[in-house]
Amino acid sequence: MIRASLVVVGFGSVGRSLVKIVAYRGRAIANRYSLTLRVVGVVDSKGMAFKAGGFEEHELLKLCELPRSGVSLFKPYARDYVDLEELYSETQPDVHVELTPSNYETGEPGLSNILRALSRGVHVVTANKAPIALHYGELMSLARNRRTALKFGATVMGGTPFIETLSHMKIHEIEHVEGILNATTNYILTEMHKNLVDFE
Repeated sequence: MIRASLVVVGFGSVGRSLVKIVAYRGRAIANRYSLTLRVVGVVDSKGMAFKAGGFEEHELLKLCELPRSGVSLFKPYARDYVDLEELYSETQPDVHVELTPSNYETGEPGLSNILRALSRGVHVVTANKAPIALHYGELMSLARNRRTALKFGATVMGGTPFIETLSHMKIHEIEHVEGILNATTNYILTEMHKNLVDFE
């Protein structure tokens, strides 16, 4: 059985959904994939909560019930500040899940968070597009040098496994790709089609 401890940095809709999946489906994931996932830390814009041994299912669900930016209310595990170095030192995570909002001017805070995780030898999974778009080469080089994984498939096509598919097609020549590569546009066009709304 492989055990992976996660810190979830960014606790909006996606972060909460991930934590709920771990809470509700953790046993099924363990049985099917021989993979035990433990959430050891959660961070939002106002604070963090961590538990070195990992939160229990009921604790994860209570975290998800907190108001937005309310992680610092989750006593006794909470802090009303964010210090990733303290979080890493206390929890020794295997995987950093980066879910902070995208900032296309600087890539921050996601860029610094990812750099910090990779520098410590922590694997990274991100849905934050900006750091990848702005600093792909630097991040991939650091990941290779530190022998860590940097996974970013969730940054394209609404989480469709497009990046993984392309990485396995290196010997094939792709002549044409067609589709709507933006989930919001896809949703709008689908609703327009279903409701017979024209473009005017």
